[in-house]
Amino acid sequence: MKKDNLYLFTLLAISTIVFIIGYFSMAYMVKVSTNQFLEIQIESSKREAREFAELVSSQLENGIDRQTVINNIQKSIEGTDIESGFVCMFDWSGVEICHPDPQKIGKKTNPDESYVRSIDNEINSEDFYGLLTNKKQKGGIRDFPNEDRNSEIIYLYPVNNSDWIIAAHANINKIEKQIEKLKFNFLLVYLLSSATIVLLSLLTVRFLGSYYENTLELKNEKLSEEVINLSKMNTDLYNLKSKISKNAVEDGD
Repeated sequence: MKKDNLYLFTLLAISTIVFIIGYFSMAYMVKVSTNQFLEIQIESSKREAREFAELVSSQLENGIDRQTVINNIQKSIEGTDIESGFVCMFDWSGVEICHPDPQKIGKKTNPDESYVRSIDNEINSEDFYGLLTNKKQKGGIRDFPNEDRNSEIIYLYPVNNSDWIIAAHANINKIEKQIEKLKFNFLLVYLLSSATIVLLSLLTVRFLGSYYENTLELKNEKLSEEVINLSKMNTDLYNLKSKISKNAVEDGD
């Protein structure tokens, strides 16, 4: 019964320690992995926006008419899947001049309509309209005060020799689904590894406990044998002493 209680308390102690350490470790790993995932997405958007901006800039440098360039860009991006990500182009006043959805063309971005913040800093946000008008290169998460619109990953890259700016978008809902899948994988690995650690620890404790008990039993058996031998020796000595005393009495008579 005492052994069962010992193993039970050992199991509870190991499980508690593994759970606490594993929980905080998993939370930290998920946070780091999420930030890295978002940074990779921003780098991808940055590369896409830069390449697109360089393409537009080269067409302008080759003397192609601005309207022709706009038509070429619109033709190349129109109809692309905006659920995963897309590229569009604004002018200096915040008006969209190219967009995969033609109905978006001509719509103006107003001040305080949305803000762009960095991944690791949710306090300092910059007005998206201000970034457009200042032709500022920046990447981050674009938030909307209007709850009907979801946040998105965005990267802005100005086009040289023009007042245009390319914006590469990435659907953050899709990214969140991938992050949730990542969290699930972390949780699964955490549970399996924790269960394995607890089981192996318990088996190790039982093995060491049994080994220690067997060692003690062997020592006790050896001590018992020595005690028995000493008892026999004492008995023999007592018998010998009695015999000697008896012989001495007989010799005296």
